[in-house]
Parts: sequence; structure tokens; C-alpha cells
Amino acid sequence: VEKLIDVVEFACKNVYPNQVIIIDDNNIYNTDGSSSFAGVWNSVEDPIAYRKNYMTSNDETCMTTYEIQISLDGIYKVNMLLPDDTYTTYPGNLSSNVNIDIFHSQGTTSHTVIQAGNSFRDYEGVDFGTYTFTTNTTSKIEVTNLDPGTTVMVDAFRFELLTIPEAPTNLTLEEWDVQEIGLYWTDNATNEDGYIVER
Repeated sequence: VEKLIDVVEFACKNVYPNQVIIIDDNNIYNTDGSSSFAGVWNSVEDPIAYRKNYMTSNDETCMTTYEIQISLDGIYKVNMLLPDDTYTTYPGNLSSNVNIDIFHSQGTTSHTVIQAGNSFRDYEGVDFGTYTFTTNTTSKIEVTNLDPGTTVMVDAFRFELLTIPEAPTNLTLEEWDVQEIGLYWTDNATNEDGYIVER
């Protein structure tokens, strides 16, 4: 029995889904959300993946909405990704005042992104910090251009879950008969989908 407890203790693990969500401007690739566009936008599509396709607009009324389907409550790191300029010729006259509104469980937080220049083109894109997203609140990002006469560029947003469910403790085993046992443990997490017990 003691050896069996050791094996089960080792194999009892938290189960949680993919910790990274990517919402692209091209909805073909989106499985955990969607993007929508208001106003006049120009599409530069590449069927490979995000960071190689994008949308641009010089319409002063344009807006992009990225809606996230959160399956696991927690704190997420949020990044705005734009195409790798290895594959992309960036349009001229990019905006110096792109407004980013992040709707999270504590409210709405606004950021300003300067797309003119090269500072936003690295692999991580623009880092907006961390926010709490939950399944029972509206989770989305809205992008607008507040710099008239310029071009705004959008591609994808990346959400990385930073709070992993806490592991269970106090695993015990009860021997019912020669063919059955009972397993008991303390559930320390509130944001897990379930547990897998392997032998």
C-alpha cells in the first residue's frame, strides 16, 4: 500500500489548458476568441499564421475589437503582436497615437501605442502588463486611431496565463478490498478544470 501511495502521489497532477491564447486579425486561426472590424480596413493576408498577415486603416472612424473566450480564471500577461518586418514592408505614415482599451475583470485600462518608428517591432511586440480575466466578465480589447491622417496597423494579441492552479496535497489511500482502493486529497485550487490520476 505504501508503494502504491508513492506512485499515485507522483502521478496526481493538475490539469489545465494551453496557457497561451492568440487572437489574430484573421479569424481562420482563432480558437479562443474572435476579431471584428468597423470602418474601412485594408487586408494583407498570408495563409501561414499571425505575424505575417495584418490589417491597416487610415479611416479616422476605424475600430478593431478582439474578444477573448476565457476558459480559466487568472492573471494574464497581454502583448500586442505586429508582423515580423522580415516578411512585411511596413506602411508609411504610421500612427503616433493608437488607443488600446483592455476590458478585464477589474474594469477598463487604456494605453497609447506609438506605431511610428521601430520600437514595437520586436518579437514580444508591445507589453501591456498583467490583467485578471474571468469567465463571467467581458474580456476584450478595442483598438482605435486617435492620430488623424495616419495609418493604424493591427495583427494579433497574445494572452499568457501566469497563475497556474495550485497542486493538491494530503493525498491518502484507503484499501477497500483486494481489487479496489479509495483516493482522497485536499483540493487547494479554485481555477482548475480537473485532475488526472495515473498509475
